[in-house]
Order: sequence, then structure tokens, then C-alpha cells
Amino acid sequence: MSNPGLSRQLYNLAVAFCTLVGISPPEVQGSIADSLEVITTTIPDIGTGGGGGQGPTGATGPSGATGPSGATGATGATGATGPSGPSGATGPSGATGATGATGATGPALLSSVNAQTGTAYTLQSSDNGNAVSISNAGAITLTLPNNLAVGTNCVIIQLGAGQITCSPASGATLINADSYTKTRTQYSQLGLLVISNSGGTSAQYLLTGDGN
Repeated sequence: MSNPGLSRQLYNLAVAFCTLVGISPPEVQGSIADSLEVITTTIPDIGTGGGGGQGPTGATGPSGATGPSGATGATGATGATGPSGPSGATGPSGATGATGATGATGPALLSSVNAQTGTAYTLQSSDNGNAVSISNAGAITLTLPNNLAVGTNCVIIQLGAGQITCSPASGATLINADSYTKTRTQYSQLGLLVISNSGGTSAQYLLTGDGN
């Protein structure tokens, strides 16, 4: 270069560029033109873009398509049974069933009391369904005839101090659970019921109550 001023300007530009790209510029050797030539050989080829810093990361590209589903895993263990729920409301009542057959008629209620005061008395068919009270200080004998009908029943009451002994007539029999035949004490009651009478002359009496 024949123009020293222009060469100096070019040299200064070359030094600034070297500083910018991180290259130490060489010292001036000989003429400015010679030093400029050294710098131009030292500066990397601008066309290659060498020495530039790493640019910023580009934007994330779109997500790829979803892959196929994997195989189903094994079934887990069954959990514990939960608590029972509350009881449901009571359902409606069912229809009323048919009325059963009428039972047999029970014995008649006592309708009267046959009061006796002697020491001996024979039971009568008219005593059926009634009470017979006997009051005496001495022992009393109550005869049970053999001809009273099945179902005949009555209550015997000891009103006095004398005990009442039940004595079956010939052909008649007397049975009870404890083998007693008389009242236990004053105000004791006995029940008599004819439970069988084969031929009409063999009445069997069942004795119940406060006996001795």
C-alpha cells in the first residue's frame, strides 16, 4: 500500500477485530503494510464462521405419537371386606292366615255350691259342674257311685276341721298322681272327674287338688 494513512487505518481495524474475536494482534514489524499482512494471515477465514460462540437453544419440537399400550399387569390381592350396611326397612306384614278349627268345649264353670254338714255324703249327678262343701268337726266320708256319666265333674271343699275321704262304691275306682284319697286340711279343695265308665257301672274318677 502506497498510502501510509490508509494503511494505518486498516491496521487499527485489523487490531480491533483481533481483539473482538479473541486473537492477540502481532506487533508492528517493519512497515504498517507488512504488519497488516501478518494480521490478515492470522485472522481466521471469516467465511468459515470459526470462533463464534454457541447460539441459544432452539424451541422444543412437537411431541411424537403415543406408543402402543403395554400388557395388563397381574390382578392385585382382594381387599378386606367393608363393614355391613344398615338394615333395611321392615317389609309389609303378610296376609292373615285362615282361622283354625274351634276347640272342644271346656268344663262348665261352677254354677252353685251344695253345702253339707254331716259326716257322710254320696256324690249325685246333680253335683256335676258344681261345688260340694262339707263342714264338720269329725271325719267325713264321700262316697263315689259307680254309675255317674263320663265327664261328670265337681269340686269338693273341706270347710270344717274334719277331713273328707273319697271312697269309691263297688265297681268304681279312684286314681290320682300321688295316691292320696282325702283333703289335706281345712279349706283344702279336691277336683273329681269321671274319665271312663264301661257298661255304666264302673265309673273311674280322677282325683286332683290339695290332698293327703
